[in-house]
Amino acid sequence: MRIRRRRTSWLAPTLVALIACAALAGEAAAATSDAQRFVAVGWSDPVEPRGWVQRFATREPWAFDGDAIPVGRNPTLRFAGGRLYAVSDLDATIVEIDCTSWSATRSYTLRAGSEPLDIAVVAPPLAYVTTRSSSSLLALDLETGAVRSALDFAELDLPIGALLVPGMMAIDAGRLFVQLSRFDALAVDAPGAAEPSGFVAVVDVATEKLVDADPQQAGTQAIALQGTFPKYKMSLLRDERRLYLSASGAFFDEGGLEAID
Repeated sequence: MRIRRRRTSWLAPTLVALIACAALAGEAAAATSDAQRFVAVGWSDPVEPRGWVQRFATREPWAFDGDAIPVGRNPTLRFAGGRLYAVSDLDATIVEIDCTSWSATRSYTLRAGSEPLDIAVVAPPLAYVTTRSSSSLLALDLETGAVRSALDFAELDLPIGALLVPGMMAIDAGRLFVQLSRFDALAVDAPGAAEPSGFVAVVDVATEKLVDADPQQAGTQAIALQGTFPKYKMSLLRDERRLYLSASGAFFDEGGLEAID
């Protein structure tokens, strides 16, 4: 089941870029004390070509707690297993931060120009990474730093000639859910160009194989979204067994929030 709420986005891309990319790292408090709850906030330095990550206390006096840690520019933050990961698409780096000691423990460098978008830690040392430059899902060994191609989303049954860009991810019950944005090989405003569309691919982590979302059709299918292409992090409500995401596309695109059963 997919539920769509139609709406028009009014936030300009420049404004969205100015809002610091933040991740709630308070899950660490489940295994520690309430005094260690915090929100991690990442931002790009307005002067120097680098990014920063700093934690913000969730109780009075409502101030930053701990030093700012240098990371790559335009960081996207992910929390897993007591570690915070800052993914920089501009610098093709991933910085691992220990939330307890609040210090960078190591850094991973991907191929220049690969533009990594997201990291999903399955079970250390295995993590998956999506990049804007390739339709492949990358597997990253968090111990050795080795990177390999786990699978290619081009194996999905999609129209020939489309540009396929993987995006944000979510993990649940041995399945990896990956946002896919499909763009026509022609320019968006070119005559005959198809409108951008969105999908969610499902990967069986144990076999690293794509799961067919619609066995009634020939080939391997992804979950087709009703709005335009997806973006931003997805939210998984385990009690409801629902995965929520934004399929709102670009500036003034038609789209909205969708729920996947």
